[in-house]
Amino acid sequence: MSDTKTSEMRFLPIIGLCMLFPLLRMFGGELATGTPFTALESAFLIPLIPIVIFPVIAILGQMNRGDEAWRDRFKEGGMIALCALAISLSLTIWLAIEFFTDGASFEDPLRASIFNWINFDTITQDAAGNWIHLQNDSLGVGLWIDNVSMMLLFVASFLCFLICWFSIGYMNTDPINKDRNHRFYAEFVLFTAGMLGMVLADSFLWLFIFWEIMGLCSYLLIGFYYERPSAAYA
Repeated sequence: MSDTKTSEMRFLPIIGLCMLFPLLRMFGGELATGTPFTALESAFLIPLIPIVIFPVIAILGQMNRGDEAWRDRFKEGGMIALCALAISLSLTIWLAIEFFTDGASFEDPLRASIFNWINFDTITQDAAGNWIHLQNDSLGVGLWIDNVSMMLLFVASFLCFLICWFSIGYMNTDPINKDRNHRFYAEFVLFTAGMLGMVLADSFLWLFIFWEIMGLCSYLLIGFYYERPSAAYA
């Protein structure tokens, strides 16, 4: 038990470096464009980083299956997952600070458009038969941030970070999980990405997509111990 705690304490410097990612993002933007990136401009990275890390852990886990360095140093992908979630948490904290210090409210949420697929205009006719342009609409990917979504975003990112940290000490000490924990960590980071993306979604389309991602990963995580009847029945 003491060895496990000592091993987990070694994560602290790495996690601390990951939590400094917003500073790198700000200074990187200042070097590249002359103006630092804002938290809102970086918010899309909160769900994107776990999505990118999902195939990384899955592929590396298959390539390094049974390797001692992969199992002892990288915790079969647990360290990679923990670093990714630490970055997402740090970006969430940065976004929360910027959100509440700017005095945002329910009536004035923050919106950010990442890219648009389809742009179209909404028009109507007046009593004289003249066409009137009402507004420009678009279908694409964007973020919607208000008080409720900001609260849920912080709770989700913080709890998923803690769960991942705890799971490294738990999953890697169970002999039945030998050489297959990478599947758990890959599924968990994708589950986290689905949860964070669902909270930030600005349309029902993306809400549904991220909801389905989260539901699929929930099914896979519940059935992780598929050889146990209780997990199989669940």
